[in-house]
Amino acid sequence: MAPEPTDSRPGIGGSNREPPDRFLKIAEVCQRAGLGRTMIYGLIKTYRFPAPYKIGPKIARWSEKELLAWITDVKDGKLAAQEGAFE
Repeated sequence: MAPEPTDSRPGIGGSNREPPDRFLKIAEVCQRAGLGRTMIYGLIKTYRFPAPYKIGPKIARWSEKELLAWITDVKDGKLAAQEGAFE
């Protein structure tokens, strides 16, 4: 049996590596977060939701990893404790 590759890039090599990050469109962000566009942009304004990356003049995309981290923080109650700091 051949040894697993040892490439250090994310998502490359062994099966225990993290999958690579990818960009998500607003429709998928809304679906995964369970929020509407207006709510997402309102939370971004108050620094309570990950901001998109501007990859073109009219193109914005979100990091999948950042979105998943935000969802985990919400589930763990980490954002609820900070909520008062932003109001």
